[in-house]
Amino acid sequence: MSKADSEKLLKKIEKFVGNEVRKTVAKQYTKVTFTAKGVGQGIKEGYQALAERLVEDYVEISDEDFTKRIGSVAVDEVYKWASLDTTTPHEVVEYTKGESVTYLARRDVIRPYSIAKNKAVAELQKIRELLGFRKLRGKTAADKTAATSEIGAVKSKSHKLHKGVTTVGAAQLAASMNYLERTKDFSGFASSEEAKELMDLFKEVRFVWSTTGSKAKGAKISLNENLYVEMIVDSMSKNPAGGEPFDWKNIKPVFEKAIKLYIEKNNIPDQKGSKSIRENAIDATEHLVVSALTKGPRVKASKKTQDSVRKKTKTDITTKASRKKPKVSKKTTRTRRVRTQSAASMPLYLVGLLNKELPKVVAKNMESPALEYQTGRFASSVKVTDIAMTAQGFPSIGYTYDKYPYQTFEPGYRQGDPDRDPRKLINSSIREIAAQYAIGRFYTRRV
Repeated sequence: MSKADSEKLLKKIEKFVGNEVRKTVAKQYTKVTFTAKGVGQGIKEGYQALAERLVEDYVEISDEDFTKRIGSVAVDEVYKWASLDTTTPHEVVEYTKGESVTYLARRDVIRPYSIAKNKAVAELQKIRELLGFRKLRGKTAADKTAATSEIGAVKSKSHKLHKGVTTVGAAQLAASMNYLERTKDFSGFASSEEAKELMDLFKEVRFVWSTTGSKAKGAKISLNENLYVEMIVDSMSKNPAGGEPFDWKNIKPVFEKAIKLYIEKNNIPDQKGSKSIRENAIDATEHLVVSALTKGPRVKASKKTQDSVRKKTKTDITTKASRKKPKVSKKTTRTRRVRTQSAASMPLYLVGLLNKELPKVVAKNMESPALEYQTGRFASSVKVTDIAMTAQGFPSIGYTYDKYPYQTFEPGYRQGDPDRDPRKLINSSIREIAAQYAIGRFYTRRV
């Protein structure tokens, strides 16, 4: 895949994630904190930005007033709103009069932020009037929008700051990984060396965000059980792009780098509508294996395969043909019996066949009471490593998976559970694939 093609893939991921992730984050269970200092700082920065615009109508206001008067009344007003029965389901979990208020809500709503800003601006107007200055103006004919007015400018510097792994950026990473797990040729991405730095971030993200969605309908994300989006209201200066480790500005370069390195190392072909040469080669190999394994009179494959149908092309290479007639051998040829090839005689082909389908089959089978599908990391880590022969002549298929953190569910380990045993899930998935090709008796083993 060329650089241009990798850019196309990244654009497809961005389209898949889209603005829906930001909207969905706002619908999650939320914990919000307003502090007098944070609200006051946001109003202060907005007000100070008006200094050159107001000129003689500008008056300095102390930091103490911004915190203890302006920010304080805003906090108390938000507490009143969160305490009303009409604003349920909101629950105040912490409140210190004039200093801070923290509440839980089923989703993030705009109303409390508007309440805090309006109350803070009203208090600012009182202070200006007491000092002998006019009130700040709302939208006038000279303003294009309310946001460009004097009052709009004051409010513009107050922001919601997402904290920890509940940022929109973390949700975008979860959704982007969800896209890759459903993308051909990226089944081994999560466990690759190229994705190591990215996966260090994703290890934390996957415990917070669950993702679903198809490429047609786009990404859908949700918080895992007993978790909530956490945010605090403060000034814009405290919320620069990339200010949090899990902001998309910090994650995106790591994500793009990992994808490009993986594409280069694995020589992934161009993404086109028609099949590439590599895809045709895979089809031809699969057809060869299945044909060989089903030559017996009573063996029939449940999955149809076909040979490569790539059209022949002419080349510009020419050679001089010899005019001499070939000598005809007078020796009689001996008829030889051609033996039907079995899975044991074609282990490398069989390894390729299994690894081609194993991640998606394992993912499909991850349902309760077995391990349940969440991030796709486990499914993408499952790989057939080798095929050996037992003393009785049956194939023994060796496989591996990410032992950390999943081996803990094997019986004998800390969270051992026969139903959630990864080996049981992988074994049944391998047998499901093998059944499609009418492969007979075999064994599986974790290596």
